[in-house]
Amino acid sequence: MYDCLSYAYFSHTRGFPMDAEKVRTLLSLRGYNILEVNDVAKEEIFVIDVEKDGISQRFVVKVAPPNKVVGTAMIREVREKMEEFKADRGVIMGGKRSTPNAEEMAEEGGIELLVDYPRFNIFDHELVPRHEVISEEERKWLFETFHVREDQLPKIKDTDPAVKAIGAKPGDIVKITRKSVTAGEIIFYRYVVKGRYMPQIAKEEYGVAEEGEEEVTEEGEFEEL
Repeated sequence: MYDCLSYAYFSHTRGFPMDAEKVRTLLSLRGYNILEVNDVAKEEIFVIDVEKDGISQRFVVKVAPPNKVVGTAMIREVREKMEEFKADRGVIMGGKRSTPNAEEMAEEGGIELLVDYPRFNIFDHELVPRHEVISEEERKWLFETFHVREDQLPKIKDTDPAVKAIGAKPGDIVKITRKSVTAGEIIFYRYVVKGRYMPQIAKEEYGVAEEGEEEVTEEGEFEEL
């Protein structure tokens, strides 16, 4: 069994593409308390039991190499481990980017993609305001007080670094608290929507292969999707 710090050290010393600060940032921003970590056959896949707000969950976490494209094969790998270990959620951390097909499959399978996740807490910067997902009670208050619907709120994409950091999902409403010299604090609300590259644009700009095709990496190697 590992606590937060020992898990971060464990990941760092094994040479995986996420250091101790990266892990601490993810845990602190999302409020998870790690109860136990199990290395699954040294496959860079971990089964992690966590607790948050009195609710226990089991995650399957795949650590992808920084130069690896996250394709559908990796999604299937994580999904199989989720079924094997009866996990509630899956997470893939790392990789240089993900394909549109992989993103779609991950969404359907309850797998979160944290590609190119920041190594530092972005909220430590004075120019980055606090972001938080509001509760159902606050959503109701917001709609009744300002007589608005969620689709009338300004939008923010789930690919925004701050949104990714707090784990907000499409359909959530994010409360942004910004410091003001005159007012002290100013509060904004944003409705989270899906943000992704259109498949054709991604294929033209990045050479993303469609399902069943092979993709040539920058190193000249083929990756079967």
